[in-house]
Amino acid sequence: MLAYDLIVFAIGLAFLLKGAGALIENASKIAKQFGISDFVIGVSLIAIGTSLPEFMVASIASLTNNPGIALGDVVGANIANIALNLGISASIASIYIKRRIFDKDCLIVFGSAALLYVLSLDNVISRIDGIILLGIFVYYVLFLFGRIRHLEEVFEFRSYINLFFRRGNGKGKTAKEKISMKNLLLAALSIAALLFGGYLLVSGASGIADELNLSGGIVGLTLVALSTSAPELAVSLQAIKRRMPNILIGNILGSNIANVLLVVGFAALLNPLNVAKSLLDYSMPLMLIIAAVLLMFGYVSLRISRKEGLLLIALYIAAIYFSIAGAIIA
Repeated sequence: MLAYDLIVFAIGLAFLLKGAGALIENASKIAKQFGISDFVIGVSLIAIGTSLPEFMVASIASLTNNPGIALGDVVGANIANIALNLGISASIASIYIKRRIFDKDCLIVFGSAALLYVLSLDNVISRIDGIILLGIFVYYVLFLFGRIRHLEEVFEFRSYINLFFRRGNGKGKTAKEKISMKNLLLAALSIAALLFGGYLLVSGASGIADELNLSGGIVGLTLVALSTSAPELAVSLQAIKRRMPNILIGNILGSNIANVLLVVGFAALLNPLNVAKSLLDYSMPLMLIIAAVLLMFGYVSLRISRKEGLLLIALYIAAIYFSIAGAIIA
């Protein structure tokens, strides 16, 4: 029944998002208690943080032989991050960006999307392809650590961490405190919530696709992607509210890079991912076009105005429309 599948999907989403947020927060507290710097925690959040829902969904979808949901979620989330999340944020207030963020990071976003498309041309993301993507992701993380001074200056990681967890500036625990068993237990429970939530979400999404006679790719591209990209939107809106545009852009770029390199790479390592014709012919090229539009905004004016924000939202609507139309034609 459709109603049952929607309820299962909603319950899974709630567990997934709550588990992801709780895991990141408690893991960060444990890291601080080990004396790990704000920089290391901040880089980890940029590289992985808000991609945890996509990671869990893609992994479970891969293991349960739902490659359409896995790839659809990643492609849809990457489109949503730039066109919808950034578009909504820019439509609220114009976003001014430091050129150094675009010097390499935005090119990596475009390059990783292009690599995913190239690897998909044979209609499958193989385990070898997964190893390639994961290897590049490891290099990317090392690349981030090699830019300590630059990233510290741009992101002010203490502010970034406070923003991510929506904490105030009150007194917190010191790094010299003993490791809290409570944080360890909560981290373990968060992982369990992620696994449970991811399983329910994939199960519900698969059921919805069957009930509506839709492909897993379309459900992944729309319903699942919109749901799993909610953390990025939450961070973006908080960043706009607190006038932290560099954090907003860094979060979106880091999430898109992790989605392709880490999420798809690991999912393909678990199980090769067959690429649907509609994803290859329509959705992935649209993902590349939207990434190219972001590049253009960055290099032309270093500013995303409210009008350009509305344009991005219109691009998102168009991308979803053509993706669905392409799936029907295919």
